[in-house]
Amino acid sequence: MAEAAQEILNPEQQGAPAVAEQTQREYLRRAVLKHLKPLDAVDAAVFLRINHLPHTRLLNSFFYAITLIFTGGAAWYALMGAVTLRNRQFGWRLVREAALPLALATWLVEYPIKWYFRRKRPFITIIQAIVIGKKPNSWSFPSGHSATAFAGAWLLSRAWPQRRAWLYTIANLVGFSRMYLGDHYPGDVVT
Repeated sequence: MAEAAQEILNPEQQGAPAVAEQTQREYLRRAVLKHLKPLDAVDAAVFLRINHLPHTRLLNSFFYAITLIFTGGAAWYALMGAVTLRNRQFGWRLVREAALPLALATWLVEYPIKWYFRRKRPFITIIQAIVIGKKPNSWSFPSGHSATAFAGAWLLSRAWPQRRAWLYTIANLVGFSRMYLGDHYPGDVVT
């Protein structure tokens, strides 16, 4: 039922043209933003700009896949494993230097920090947020996916400096995907 309501209220989620009158939607957005604190209003306005970019099936699948494979840093661990299979000495060095700090960064953000701030997700506080995939049931601030992605990029780039641009590009895609999919505000991702 929630998915059916989402399709009716947010048809652009599936790439369909908007059903509701655009001016009415704009009035509703302005009313919501007006009742937020100034920094929250800026965060919400930027979120809506990113979240309401075109949502095609291809883009939805692409960004959802990025989010899925980087959950808990899984893609970084898989990369470390693949490097270890190819170059045992370098791979084990990478694992020794990056695996534990990456797990610690992920755990700290996902549990004590999110629990302390308890910021609600954008799809809870903002009307007409487009959500792709399963809605997370944890707190929003800060973004665990983004923290893990950038921690992994930083840790791996220390041992692998020639791949720094590639690693940070991936981390940026993960951060962008969190806003595009409707799960995080820009402030959650940047923090």
